[in-house]
Amino acid sequence: APERRAPADGSAPAELPEDLASFLKSLRLLLSSSSKGVTLAAVAALCYLAGPDDLRVVTMPLLRCMRQAGPESAQALLVAFMPIAESRPELVRPHIREFFVQSFDLDGVKEAKIKIIRHLVDETNVQAVLRELQAYVSWHSYPEFVALAVQAIAHVALKISSVADSCLRGLVKMLDSKFAVLSCEAVVALRALLQQRHQSADSGLGAVLPHLARYLADLAAPTARASVVWIIGQYQREAPRLGPDVLRRLSKTFVTERQEVKQQILGLALKVWAFHALNAAGEGQAMEAPASSPQEPVSAEESARLLPRLEAIVDHINSLAAFDVAWDIRDTARALKRLRDAAKAGMASGGAASDSALAGLGAWYCRACIGAGAAGACVPEAQQGVAGDAEGFRAAWIVGSLAQALDFPLEAYHPLPSWAQEDSPDQLRKPKAEPPPASQAPKSISSSNVGNAQHIENRVQHPSNIGKVPVAAKLEDLDLFYSDDGPSMPVRGGGGGGGPAGGA
Repeated sequence: APERRAPADGSAPAELPEDLASFLKSLRLLLSSSSKGVTLAAVAALCYLAGPDDLRVVTMPLLRCMRQAGPESAQALLVAFMPIAESRPELVRPHIREFFVQSFDLDGVKEAKIKIIRHLVDETNVQAVLRELQAYVSWHSYPEFVALAVQAIAHVALKISSVADSCLRGLVKMLDSKFAVLSCEAVVALRALLQQRHQSADSGLGAVLPHLARYLADLAAPTARASVVWIIGQYQREAPRLGPDVLRRLSKTFVTERQEVKQQILGLALKVWAFHALNAAGEGQAMEAPASSPQEPVSAEESARLLPRLEAIVDHINSLAAFDVAWDIRDTARALKRLRDAAKAGMASGGAASDSALAGLGAWYCRACIGAGAAGACVPEAQQGVAGDAEGFRAAWIVGSLAQALDFPLEAYHPLPSWAQEDSPDQLRKPKAEPPPASQAPKSISSSNVGNAQHIENRVQHPSNIGKVPVAAKLEDLDLFYSDDGPSMPVRGGGGGGGPAGGA
């Protein structure tokens, strides 16, 4: 196996078997083939058989095939390129401009190029990639591609922290766009970015949340509206006076909202009430706004004055949700109202209420809602970087197979078997030497039995193509060899004068 030929302890790699080295040499020669199928098959074989250092030779042949391929073939080549860019990005990173999208590319080609760019981006090329992605978000004729470009920007910001601020400002500006797909995807991307930024001391969320609250009235997509409501409720400590005003405006449109938005509004109502109820009860020291917040912290007296009006708004929203057509909304409103009442009773009686278990659960749940953002949100998968092994090659499907093109296997698909624990001996792969055929020993030494050739004298003495050979009785008959007449027969007995001569 290739990984066994390169030991991890830094010792010299084992020598390749002779037949494997010959096969790898033949594969490298096939990389120069004019046939794209032959080149792709050679690349697939090298990916699985060659070592990490030998894999560098597959990049340029694949790029050459991509430049020469048509639109349909380019998509298959890009799909085959994906595992290489994911497992060994350093091999493809110098050629990242080859994967920049053209406006005339097919939708599948655009999607594949965007995925490869996400794997190849790093500190050295992040500025060029961001400029390219900013150009993509203006292609409003391709809504699906615009959504992919915004998701790529969020991925770059999560992967490279040095450009997170510029990406965050750019996503906030995208909220002003009249293009619904762009603004909605920008909100979802902001949610992922804010989850990461809240873990840092200088998050700057206090300046972003008012922008989100202002753009909430213009957002039409349910996913975008639900994301903005969740962001405001999750990070209300950054802007504590913003939550009650947003909740007041959402209570007016609660009936016309979609189900996912109603779910987030119910959660926002409980979070805002819990924040000000605990702050009025003197537990606001643990909920003070961070030092980076541009707003002044809310005092206990201000929360106490705001709490009666806030409770009325929350009761109004719960009443509307109790008669909603969706049973999920009704159950959520009933559960949250019961927890809020138990927490209120527990805070009023100091934990000595009759139902102490439920009151303690309600108080704990309210404190958890307020401290969820400070405890740290889950890190998105995009922040963890690109999955892959820097020293090996891994792919979900066999490179160049139909399963890789379809992204699901058929019944006839069989993955490659795992490497054997021990290498087989080289003698098994050596061809058996067959003995040469035994030659018959000569009986005499002459020019007639040299090799298998027949001497010319034998062919003359023993003709094989002449059927009827005339018999020559006398010398004159030899002249009749080429004539149709036969030779004269000799006269038997010579007596008597039967002829004229005899008479003479």
